[in-house]
Amino acid sequence: MTAFRQVLLILLFGSLVSTTFAMPTEGEFGAIINIAGRQRMLSQKMTKEAALIALKLDADRIESSLRGSIALFDMSLAGLKSGNKGLGLPATEDPKILAQLEKILGIWTQYKGQLEAGADQGAFPP
Repeated sequence: MTAFRQVLLILLFGSLVSTTFAMPTEGEFGAIINIAGRQRMLSQKMTKEAALIALKLDADRIESSLRGSIALFDMSLAGLKSGNKGLGLPATEDPKILAQLEKILGIWTQYKGQLEAGADQGAFPP
């Protein structure tokens, strides 16, 4: 076998291996979709919890629930980006997806700060 063929086979094998490891499995795709859906639900749930705290409706119980929702959203967002074996999430390697996750992280950081401040004070600004 010529050196050219050997190099070509090595490059071909390397690209197949990297593609195989970079692509999520069917189970991982399912986990990604489920966690992304849960993120949408959690964003709505946290807004509702903040509104209930602002209305002073069972604020202590709702505050605890809000803090749990914040922690779950935080963990899930980190898992969607960096992977989380417990959630069945692989680390994201696609630059376009990573760029979008960074945008979401910027928005989330501000929103999370407002939620935590409101929970700490037991009230949200009108």
